[in-house]
Amino acid sequence: MPEIFRKLRLDELLEDQSIFLLGPRQTGKTTYLRRQLKGIAISFNLLDAKIYREFLRHPERLEERVRPVLKDTTEKTIIVIDEVQRVPEVLAAVQNILTDFPNARFILTGSSARKLHRDKNINLLGGRAARVLFHGLTTDEISDTNLTIEDQVQWGTLPSVLLAKNRALLLDSYVDLYLKEEIVAEAITRKLADFERFLETSALCQGQQVVFSKIASDIGIDQKTCRSWFQVLEDTLVGHLLPCFDGTERRKAVSSAKFYFFDPGIANALLGRLSLRKGTPEYGVALETLVHENLRARINSTRNKAKLSYWRSVDHYEVDFVVQHRSGVAAIEVKGTETLSKSDFRGLRALADEQIPGLKRIIVCHESMRRETSDGVLVLPVAEFFRDLWSGVIF
Repeated sequence: MPEIFRKLRLDELLEDQSIFLLGPRQTGKTTYLRRQLKGIAISFNLLDAKIYREFLRHPERLEERVRPVLKDTTEKTIIVIDEVQRVPEVLAAVQNILTDFPNARFILTGSSARKLHRDKNINLLGGRAARVLFHGLTTDEISDTNLTIEDQVQWGTLPSVLLAKNRALLLDSYVDLYLKEEIVAEAITRKLADFERFLETSALCQGQQVVFSKIASDIGIDQKTCRSWFQVLEDTLVGHLLPCFDGTERRKAVSSAKFYFFDPGIANALLGRLSLRKGTPEYGVALETLVHENLRARINSTRNKAKLSYWRSVDHYEVDFVVQHRSGVAAIEVKGTETLSKSDFRGLRALADEQIPGLKRIIVCHESMRRETSDGVLVLPVAEFFRDLWSGVIF
């Protein structure tokens, strides 16, 4: 299996503080840390049944294990706790250690923030640890490999899937074993059939406004349950509700969010889409999902507090993504076709009427060459867009 260089700079993140490293299962957190730290860290994996049972019964054992090591050195010492959400009670011990040993740096990985958020008694270290998101493979990280953007549009961004010989089997296994078992357990529901239908319906909602009442009615559940299940997807880091940009005055924006899974392959697997063709609506949604996740990853990697949203007015003008950053606003429309029509520019041209300072308008598509329209819309081929995004040209 080839090694793919992940762009996250662990040394910079740990310079001044500890971190919560949060990301969906199988995005490669453990492999990344193993390669970065190369055995120099003290490590506790709470997926290990023996360690899990010990810390569950005696969370103070963490201090008993770590303090003797820290007492004998003034050097920066890294302690990794994998899947910390399984025993969040250990965080009280983590805070005690950080108070007594300024040289300690914790890396607290997790694939769910649900337990951490749900229990108000859980100690989240009072700002002593930064929250860092760990994404699937970005287009920048696969640029020096044989993997293609089309591979990611179809199969997603999970390293274990993309590097497998039988991608369809691995992706189906991920959906069945993770989404339909572990997240069902997180949902705290006995309505397993309803929750499975909810997952399929949420895949159909990919890139669309979420109307909770309609989705609840389609599945046959109440609206409160529907909202809570979308929250489960967000808490377990596999789904994201994208808010609507409200920085327009001439055209009032809608208030409802759009939904995306973090990975286009998941929605494809849930809906049985194993062979997408360019130019189809299904391909366009999958490409839009890949753009969405790369925008999120880019924002998180720069840590420049840029805001990601979409725009839709009450009179039905829409732009897929709006990035508010230090230098202005980037408005991005995604089309999975090789030929653009006049209607494809409609939302971007309506947004230009708002006279937003520093507005840059971009259409991402499969045209063969970069061009700029007479009114300033930049048309970028997909590969060039991702290259510009990760080189800092977009924002």
